[in-house]
Formats: sequence, C-alpha cells, structure tokens
Amino acid sequence: MLSAVNAVFALEPGGPERLVVKLKPFRKGSITLDGQPLVADVPTRQLTKQLKEGMSFPYGNGSVITIQLMAGNIFKLVGMVAKLDGVVLPGSIGTALHAKQAAKSAAVLLYWIAGFNVVGGIVMQFVANNPDGFLAGCLIAVVMAVLGCFVHRRYSLIALGLAMALLAVDGIATLGMQAAAGERPNTGGLFVRVIFVVMLVNVFRAIWPHRQSLRKG
Repeated sequence: MLSAVNAVFALEPGGPERLVVKLKPFRKGSITLDGQPLVADVPTRQLTKQLKEGMSFPYGNGSVITIQLMAGNIFKLVGMVAKLDGVVLPGSIGTALHAKQAAKSAAVLLYWIAGFNVVGGIVMQFVANNPDGFLAGCLIAVVMAVLGCFVHRRYSLIALGLAMALLAVDGIATLGMQAAAGERPNTGGLFVRVIFVVMLVNVFRAIWPHRQSLRKG
C-alpha cells in the first residue's frame, strides 16, 4: 500500500475488474487487460511520465481505451482516470469503485496501525515493564480496528475523521510525555503519523463524492 500505486477498472458498471495498472517505485510497471499485457516491463518512472501525459490503447472494433494519471499532493487527490471511447470507466477518480478501493486501502492501513500498537503494547509490558503502556496500546488497537471496519464496510467519513484525530492526539501526547520525561522527542514517529494522516485525508476526499451521490440518489 505504501510502496505502490495500483488502479483497477471495470469496462462497464458492475462488471469485473479487467483493466489493471501497477506502478512500483524503483521497479517496473505494467498495464494489463484481462491478464494480457498492454504495457510490460517498463521502468515505473518512465511509465508514470507517460500516464501523466495520457496513454491510449485500441480495443475491440475501433474502440479506444485511454488512461491518464492525475498527479496529486496533499491538496489534490492523486489517482487515474480511464475512459472507453470517452466514457469514464468504473475505478476512475470519483466513481463508486474508486471509493470502494480507497476505503479498503484505508481499512488495511488502520488494521496495520492496530497491529503495530498491539506489538508496541507487548513491548511496553514485557520489556519496559509498563502495564499502562500495554493497556494504552491495546486500547488504541481496538479503536483503530473498529474504525477500520466501519470505513471498509460503510465508507464512514466519521470513522475516518476519528482515526485522523486519534493519530494526531496520540502523536502530540507522545511528544508531551517524552518532553516531560526529559527525553529527546521522537520526530520520526511524528513524521510517520503525519504521512498516515495525509493518506487518510486523500481517502476521505475519494469517498466524499460517492457518499454525496448516494444521498442525492
């Protein structure tokens, strides 16, 4: 999740995910349709540049598939838009399939954070002999796992917001305790939390249009 940009698209609403784009940093990327390579063994940096400019591939009887990577940052959502003869395909930014994929990715991240906190709690209990740290780690793990479940199954924006708030509060509290104990602040841990929050913000922005369309529908 942190090391690759993958996108999958269906060629019709409700259809199977047939078009797959994989971009792996420092490795080679690929584009496949029904398992057959449209682009294979191309350096990711080169393929990313081509996708930003837009790529097109013939399909069927005179039809054309186009794919473009929409470069993003903290202020602009990153993702891809694929079209078949000018019609946006499910899996593109703003579609229900894209929201589903984003929610799943966020849930996996929250489950991973939950597991990390369990491990941290065990270390606090048996290495640092700190039962309070163990309980705090387990509590955060349970909360993150529950929030991840709500994000995955219900596309819950509230759960996403709570997860981001918990990460921020946990980071600030950790720095505060380290300062109070006269320890050197762990800026690395704070940096990782900031990255996680930015990722969740982008997921929030991916799910928001889908939730709005469901309310209007």
